[in-house]
Amino acid sequence: MPSLYEAVTEISNEMLLAVRQGDWETLAALEDLCQKHIDQIAVRGNQLPLNQDQQKIKVECLMQILSNDKEIRNIHEPWMSRLSYLMTPASGRHPRDA
Repeated sequence: MPSLYEAVTEISNEMLLAVRQGDWETLAALEDLCQKHIDQIAVRGNQLPLNQDQQKIKVECLMQILSNDKEIRNIHEPWMSRLSYLMTPASGRHPRDA
């Protein structure tokens, strides 16, 4: 099970790199791959209890994933807001949005 968390952590690291580079296609592909791994974790979740070392690895991975997710959102959300603004017809924009 820790290897799944480690795989998600690596994918999360790659997602962060992609978003930093503005590589949205790679980000989307990595999001799909990440979801597949998360689905596997959900299925296998409670099959076997983790020993202390495995639990430590799991927690470290989750901490890194959360950190990466926060940074990804900090980069991605302003970009998405700007894109949404650009796609809104000028007649529908509020002057304070400019």
